[in-house]
Amino acid sequence: MSKWTTALAERGIDCSKWNRKGFERVPADVWEDLLYEINKADLEYADNYRAYRFKDGLHLPPYKKASAKGCCGVAEWWVKSRAGDVWRIGCNYGH
Repeated sequence: MSKWTTALAERGIDCSKWNRKGFERVPADVWEDLLYEINKADLEYADNYRAYRFKDGLHLPPYKKASAKGCCGVAEWWVKSRAGDVWRIGCNYGH
């Protein structure tokens, strides 16, 4: 468990058990990276958390759907999971 995962757990966010509907096969470390990026960018009112695996498009349809129905701001990043896969992660933010 990383320092960031521990810090999130202390705030009541357990990435290892964070199973977002439509994104059930996203690894915990990818969700951890998303929450880290949201925190680093100091985004307010973040919602519609999403991720898809680049190599095969795993979760791409729900990713696009989540992107289209959130708040007005869109934030996206590329990350590499501990397994070595490249993931696109993102959220909407604002009010």
